[in-house]
Amino acid sequence: MNRITLISAPIITEQTDAGTIERLLRKDPVFSVPQLGILTVAALFKKHGWTVKLSRIDKHYASHIANGKSAADFCNDFAAILANDESKYFGFSSICSSYYITLMVAERLKELRPDAIIVFGGPQASATGTETMALSPAIDFVLCGEIELSLKDFLDCHLSAPDRVPGLCYRRNGVIISNSPSHPPDAGALEIPLYDLWDTSALDSIPIEGGRGCPFKCKFCSTSAFFRRSYRVKDPQTLIANAIDVIGRFLVKTISFVHDNMFVSKKTCELFCDTWRTNEKLRGVQWSCSMRVDVIDERIAGILSRSNCGGIFIGIESGSERIQKIINKNLDVEKAVSTIHLLNKNNIRSTAAFIIGFPEETVDDLHATLRTFERVLRVPLCKPQVSSFAILAGSEYGNSAFEFDVGSSTISHQGPPIAPAYTKYIDAYPTLFSAHCRPILEHLDHDVVSETEYFLNYSFSIFRWLVALLSISFEHGLSAVIERWLKFKREEKGETSNLYGYYSSSQFHRQFIEFVSSLSTQPQFNTKFSSMQQFLCNVYSIEDKNFQEMLTMENEEVSPTPLRHDGHIVAACRVVDVEYSFSDVIGILTAEGQGDFKPKDDSCVVIYIKSRDIIVEEPTPLVRQILSLASAPIQVDELVGMLCSNANKSLPQNLSHKAAAAYFYSLQHCLACGLLKRTDGKGRDVFSKKPNKLIQRTA
Repeated sequence: MNRITLISAPIITEQTDAGTIERLLRKDPVFSVPQLGILTVAALFKKHGWTVKLSRIDKHYASHIANGKSAADFCNDFAAILANDESKYFGFSSICSSYYITLMVAERLKELRPDAIIVFGGPQASATGTETMALSPAIDFVLCGEIELSLKDFLDCHLSAPDRVPGLCYRRNGVIISNSPSHPPDAGALEIPLYDLWDTSALDSIPIEGGRGCPFKCKFCSTSAFFRRSYRVKDPQTLIANAIDVIGRFLVKTISFVHDNMFVSKKTCELFCDTWRTNEKLRGVQWSCSMRVDVIDERIAGILSRSNCGGIFIGIESGSERIQKIINKNLDVEKAVSTIHLLNKNNIRSTAAFIIGFPEETVDDLHATLRTFERVLRVPLCKPQVSSFAILAGSEYGNSAFEFDVGSSTISHQGPPIAPAYTKYIDAYPTLFSAHCRPILEHLDHDVVSETEYFLNYSFSIFRWLVALLSISFEHGLSAVIERWLKFKREEKGETSNLYGYYSSSQFHRQFIEFVSSLSTQPQFNTKFSSMQQFLCNVYSIEDKNFQEMLTMENEEVSPTPLRHDGHIVAACRVVDVEYSFSDVIGILTAEGQGDFKPKDDSCVVIYIKSRDIIVEEPTPLVRQILSLASAPIQVDELVGMLCSNANKSLPQNLSHKAAAAYFYSLQHCLACGLLKRTDGKGRDVFSKKPNKLIQRTA
């Protein structure tokens, strides 16, 4: 029987700390979500009668690092594991950020198993097929692009008549030949991924392929070229059927549709939303997707909300109208900002993505992007994020002049510096690894771009509303703040080569608070906000011992099993009495500083850490009461009884049992959010396998 071992694309290999790797794989959906590409390929091989095995490279890497081994030795060790597999065929998925790992593993595997037939596929290999085979004799074939209509030909004649296989790169008499690709498959013909090959037990959300391609031609993007600019979306009935199948099999309540641009037509969007909303089997199930702002108006935002849309990813890219034209994005920036507000008004979360450091970008263009960033930063349900520009193979920028600099963009790398063994490999073949290089900038300083990227992402995730306050405290907003921050950091810290190490450390936490505290003495600072600045500095200031204590709480896993009446729970966060209402602060900042900032009696906040982000929320009176009663380990029944004893004074007798049930549900919700944790009643925590991520962030 024909067998193939498929190897997923590496994602976690940019990390080198065992604890960080374990936490990310367990708690961060970016690192644990099923890779639909390789799972779809698995389904196609199975359809053609092949036996398929999936090797999750990230799982092997996590085990490798956990056993105290060096990241530089991983490729050799993992290749040795693969070499012992009984498969003759090995199929490697590829992405730009970790392509050097994929290539090095394949080369070591070929050395150990000269009989192995190694096939590459995926976005990066497809964009660099000829170059990849020229670099590495270990690669036998690259099957480029979408393979639904070419895989059967490959299986039938890749050895006897490779010229008949669409999209195939192969060698003939030492010459590399690249065949023309096949026609893109219809959206309705896309296979359901083999989810069963992926461990989904710890997931709260499952991705579903919504379709493929994009009708637009953004200069920086490689997606359009990979899918040959063939835009396809599955029809609403197919999407609904896929969602019902997934939630039935995996018992999740959130679906993320994977598509670069889910809806380009308002009519299609409305039809899908109405179909979703009226299907009883999807009641209570949230969904999310990516869209352009052009499609979303007030009516569509309401339709999205009524269909239980929980989140929209929006690529704004630049706040500069000039750069919008240059990169062929052509968004109306004002329309983009108003759309973010519309989604917030309809209780829909949004992610607004920006890119800085385009080759043509000037200082004025960068400042325009910062102004747009700060405007959406002050929208409570929006999460802005920034990446520095990366040269993606297959994009229009792919032929640009660039200089080598590993880790210059978080699009390509988001961890500690890459090991020297890998940087030498990348340095030798920059055209293959262009995403790890940076372009020549005529108008901007590379170091300022990198610092701006790290500063915005980390300060937002840790001190969101303090950064929002700073953005309205100076006439020139975040541009003025960043200029002052870089000067302060150089004086306090000196030059920093490892930006990831610095900004992810507690040292950055302390120095940022020191920096903000010093700003109120500067003449350009708007003294109207001095009291609010001091209040937020106090709220976000966490001593190292408290930070480590909360970090330990965050690393603990939450049990997925039902809460038992005879079980014990205890508060898993800090509850701090404060002088002002945190909700009032958010309201004033959302209104760009309008409103009265006055003390409010009996105010408090809860503070905890989620994925190393400091989360600050103002609890409801009920949640505050629960956390107060659970300051020490307490049995669930006892806590419910104490809550009922207060409520029963104002409740008719026949409603007391309903009150108990409601309070029990409230405890379950607090446990799911991470505000409570299980304990055995003697101070020892109760652990299990599946974390729950139902927390609704407000900071």
